[in-house]
Amino acid sequence: KRCLQVVLQKHPETSGTPRIQVVRVTDEERMKQDPQLQREKTLETELDEAIGVRKVIDAISAAGVPLIGHNMLLDALHVS
Repeated sequence: KRCLQVVLQKHPETSGTPRIQVVRVTDEERMKQDPQLQREKTLETELDEAIGVRKVIDAISAAGVPLIGHNMLLDALHVS
C-alpha cells in the first residue's frame, strides 16, 4: 500500500487503480528486436534442411534393396 502511495505522489496523473498493459508480439517482431534470436532461427532452419537430406539417405539405406544408377556416386555427392 505504501508503494502505491509513493507512486501516486510522484505521478499524480495516474489513477488510484493500477493498470497493466498487455502487448502481443509476433515472432517476426521479436526476431527484428533480437538479432541473437534471428541467428538461432537461421541456424535451426539450416539444420532442418541438412537433416532432411539425411532422412532421405536413411530411408534409402533402410529399404535394404540395391540402389542402381548411372554415375550414382557423383549424383549422391551433388545431393549433399
